[in-house]
Amino acid sequence: MRQHMDMIMPEFNPFATRLFPTHSEILSSTSSGIFSPKIGITDDTSQLTINAELPGVPKENIKMRVLEDEKRIVLSGEKVSHVSSSDMSGEGSSMRSHFEERTYGSFERSFTLPKNSDMEKITAKMDNGVLEIKVPKKDSSSLQPSRFIQID
Repeated sequence: MRQHMDMIMPEFNPFATRLFPTHSEILSSTSSGIFSPKIGITDDTSQLTINAELPGVPKENIKMRVLEDEKRIVLSGEKVSHVSSSDMSGEGSSMRSHFEERTYGSFERSFTLPKNSDMEKITAKMDNGVLEIKVPKKDSSSLQPSRFIQID
């Protein structure tokens, strides 16, 4: 009904759609299960540092796998809405959503690491919604150089 009224009488209340978006605007602005943390990667001679912004995601909802053979880190998890759909649609509920810019849902990010990464000494810590992953580097002299194979 609100959509119908907005279509036929916009001149009577020109601010209505600016203050309270229509139902279709609300639906198009909410997350469809797409959440991807913002990432920053820095590198120096001793380590690679990956920072992932994960505000509102408790560390219990984050998993980090190290794929040693592939020299990769896979970061996954889920950001859960603080308001459940049953709160909005439950019997006798007076709660209405007017606008939602936050995104929720599952995520997975994968990072290929340099060849000289020390996979055994990777550390991670969470502080103020930022996950910091530190990947120490091995001394380049300890890496095996390429070699030729004799073909018989």
